[in-house]
This record gives sequence, structure tokens and C-alpha cells, in this order.
Amino acid sequence: MPDNPLDIPNKTPNVSAHLAETHVRAEIEPDDPKLTFDLLVPKTWAFSSELGPVRHMLFHPAGLGFFTAAIDPGAPVIAVTAAPCPFEVPIDTWALLSAAHEGWTVIASQWFPGPYGLFFELTATRVVDEIEHVRRTSVRPGHGAIVAVNCMCARSYWDAVKETFWAAHVTFALLQKTEPNLEHWLRAHVEQPAFSTVYPASWDAEPAEVDGDQRSGLHLRLIDAEGKKLLAYLVVKAERNPFAEPLPLPELWNEARRMAEASGVAITSSPRHTSTHDDVRALAVPGWLGGYLADAHWGTTDIALRVGFVARGGLIFTLVSCSPKLQDDTLVALRAQRAFEIVRAGLETSR
Repeated sequence: MPDNPLDIPNKTPNVSAHLAETHVRAEIEPDDPKLTFDLLVPKTWAFSSELGPVRHMLFHPAGLGFFTAAIDPGAPVIAVTAAPCPFEVPIDTWALLSAAHEGWTVIASQWFPGPYGLFFELTATRVVDEIEHVRRTSVRPGHGAIVAVNCMCARSYWDAVKETFWAAHVTFALLQKTEPNLEHWLRAHVEQPAFSTVYPASWDAEPAEVDGDQRSGLHLRLIDAEGKKLLAYLVVKAERNPFAEPLPLPELWNEARRMAEASGVAITSSPRHTSTHDDVRALAVPGWLGGYLADAHWGTTDIALRVGFVARGGLIFTLVSCSPKLQDDTLVALRAQRAFEIVRAGLETSR
């Protein structure tokens, strides 16, 4: 196994220097024409529309195209897949969980602003039959699916193809224009104090009943397909801030804890501050004050509690999310995480 550290490029100087002679932009139309794509690949690589079985813990990815340099075990391959996903989930978390589920160890991951839109990329390794393999995967939403470019090879091939792999990721494009979301978003409006926000259409939203005009709220519920079972819940409370500065985070947490306990939630662990690893999109939210994660019981059910605070337009927003734990119901947990992110980012106030 090579001892030299893995170099993970995000530039392609060697490929770019001889691009016209060595690479071609391949346009592929799969069975679903909406997912027609193109990307840059070496001229000498072979293409096939047939992929082997794609393992995955969520959804069922379909192969859109497969490029390979050779038929040798561990030879470089680029496989494009699409996993139909009719619900909003955080595709970065989904990609990281999926790689771990398949036995890969992620060594690097990041969002990139590519020329055809943002995409999330991870690099991972694993050992099979004493051979180290490297995988570089990028994901982006497209036409109600999570579209992935998967580049893989034995470690011994890596340095020869690492720029070719990156070129495939950064040049990948769906040729039919697509919405940036996996599902349609709706907007909910609340009065006195007035605010609005957006939320995934698969959730139900209802303004909270409150007394006076100092606070208002919004209930968001994820109900099962039969309309009988509550799968996840998110409440947003807006309160006028009488102080020049928001209360310290521990005091905001204590108020949120009391609000959760009044609804029958029993917190069973010490809260921990939400880190950047837990919530990569938090820093992009104007007025974000911070948040907490904790374990809890709701009735007889173990749940994950996510709490966050936003100061905006003279209001302090408290968001409290109750969902299954990730290991108990991965899909619902991911949908709840994404709804929290969408609602938080979409908050707008009316003074």
C-alpha cells in the first residue's frame, strides 16, 4: 500500500495543458431524457450504459452511464448515477452516510462552486482484498433525484487519474434546466408579530394560537402517507426582543427547554452546542445565534432534539425540532434536519 499521502486536487493543470488532444466532452442521454448530461472524459475511455449493482442504504440509484479506462481490477472508472428522491434531505449528509454505509472512510469533503452550480464532493478510501481503493464522489440535486458522479480506482492508479477525476466532477452538467430543490417549497405567513418562511411541501404548516402581540409561532408537522402518524415536528416561535442584545445562549436554551417540556418532551441528555460539523449551513444564516442538540423522550419514543436561535428584524426566533434518531429512521431524520435548515434560512420579518 503506498505510503505517500493522498493528493486531492481541485485544479487540473496537466489535463488543461493537453485538453484538445486527450479529452472529449461526452453527451449521454439515459432512459430518462430529463437526466441527459455531459462531462469531460478521456478520449480513450470506453462507455457503457450498463452498470453493476449499486448498493445504497437509501433509495435505489439508477446507472446513467459508465466510463472506464480498462477492464483490469481496480482500473479507473467514472460512474454517473441518479437516486430518485421526492423529499428534501441534506444531500451532503446523505452522501457521507452512504459512503460510510458502504465501508468507505471519508478523508475529505467540501461544497464547491462549480461552473454549473454548487456540488458537494467527498473523497474516501477503503481496502478490499488487501488493495487500497480511492473514491471521489460529487452530488447535486436534479429533476427530483440526487445525481452523483462516482470516480473510483485502485490507489496505484490515483496519481495518474486524479486530475481526470476532478475534471469530470467540475464539468458535469445536466443539459435540461432543473430546479435547485428536490421538492416544491411553500411559504407560510404568521401575524403579530408578523413573519414568514418557506418549508418543503411534504410538511403541513399551521400558525400557532397565542395571546397578545409579543409572540407568535408556526407548527410544522411531517405526517405519514396515511395521514395518521406524526413522523417529525418543528415549531418556530417568534418573540419581540425588548433588549438591545439577545439573551445569552444558555438562557435561550433554558426557555426552549421549558417550551419543549411543556409539550411533553423529556430531555434525557446534556445539551451540546451545535458545531459546524453538525450544521454546515448555519454560518450562512443572517442573525444565527447558535443551537443545541440533545436526546429526549416524547411519550414512549426516543427522539433527537435540535434547537436553534436567530435574531432578525427585532425578533428572536426559536426553532425546536423533534425527530427520530438517525439510527432509528434515517430518512425521516434527514428530512427533519433539512426542513429545519430550510425554515431557518427562509425566515423573513415584517416590522
